[in-house]
Amino acid sequence: MGILKWSGCLGLLVLCACLFWNGCSPLKKPAKAEPLPQSAALPLILVGPGPDPFWFELGSNFSGNRDSSFSGDGPVLIPSPFEASLTPFVPWSHARHITGFLPGPGSAGAENGTALFAAVNRSGILVFETQEKTGGSETALYYYPGGPVWELYQAAAFFRYEERPAVLLAVEGYFSVTLEPAPNPAVWFLGNRGIGLEGIRIPALDLSRETTALFQGRDGRWYFKDLPQGRDPAWFCAGSLSGPGQPVTEAVFLEAAVPAEETSAPPLLARVMAEAVRLAGKSCIITAVSPEFPARKLFRANPAENKTENTEETAELSACFRPAAKGVEGLAVLIFPDGRGIYARQANGGPVRNGHFSLPAAGGSFVAGGSFAAGGSFAAGDGIVYTGAALAGERLVVSWEEQSGWNVGAAGFVLLEISS
Repeated sequence: MGILKWSGCLGLLVLCACLFWNGCSPLKKPAKAEPLPQSAALPLILVGPGPDPFWFELGSNFSGNRDSSFSGDGPVLIPSPFEASLTPFVPWSHARHITGFLPGPGSAGAENGTALFAAVNRSGILVFETQEKTGGSETALYYYPGGPVWELYQAAAFFRYEERPAVLLAVEGYFSVTLEPAPNPAVWFLGNRGIGLEGIRIPALDLSRETTALFQGRDGRWYFKDLPQGRDPAWFCAGSLSGPGQPVTEAVFLEAAVPAEETSAPPLLARVMAEAVRLAGKSCIITAVSPEFPARKLFRANPAENKTENTEETAELSACFRPAAKGVEGLAVLIFPDGRGIYARQANGGPVRNGHFSLPAAGGSFVAGGSFAAGGSFAAGDGIVYTGAALAGERLVVSWEEQSGWNVGAAGFVLLEISS
């Protein structure tokens, strides 16, 4: 049986909540819709047990005067990406789309529930909280808006700080006609779920006047770049975000950003990466998320006949991994932009089960976003593509975007139930 289940009775229970004092956008074709009392701690939507794919869009991008059909109420349920709103194409750093995922414990505790966090560029943070119920998974979707401040800045990094999700906001100077002043505060943190997003100060960034990039390097240290307007850039590193940073050279910074080799990945994750290289017929750069990683982690996987660094075009793929635990199988999932997928799963001490699957077509020629040319090499193209994947309990959450060159139009995500 494939890893994903599509057919069966509808299991969607949609509950509309008002977050703070905003009303929810109307949901299309819900099984049931009921208003909830106003509270930032109540879910925007509840997706009950059911195998069908549930598509969501994130809302329209900003136009030149910042007028937008997106009211700040969060994602909207749609039949498919081809029935999303007519959204203007804007450069990716200005578009509303999911920029990254972070797994973490749910509010009910790690044993009873799991949460997945997603950063939405120029918008806020989504939380997918999944608990296992009789007959399948139930996922509560929460939305925490960043408000007018987040609309002005790019979500430049998404990482875990003090075991909570945090986003670095930064001025985007490449596509912007006019530059906003540096955000203050630059880092926003989802601490108390009843309060929402809060601006915080991180000790490691004290040396930086305007941090525009932040990541964890292959050596486990944190690296960040300072690019103040009208001044020369500077580079720093810190062993911990809670401690002081220190200056480094640009060469050290760039070396730390080189993707790790596949041999350093957890075994299940390494297995799906090796299979991806075989299918693609070339080197792959994989963006992976896992409860074991405090931020997204980049890996490079090369063909067996060429294990050295090379300059050929690479395939850019997305993967997610969870380790085996009591009552939970270890699972690694990797996706191509055109929806082809690879999985490997293993119970504690048991045999590895692996295989291929296909993400659901969105209608029409969904695979126009990417295709495999003769000989198995990946040939990218414009269209609707899958851009990231993460696990929320026994559900797979996959982000999608309508792309044209550097520009992004409509964007959203799809929820899929994992089969055994």
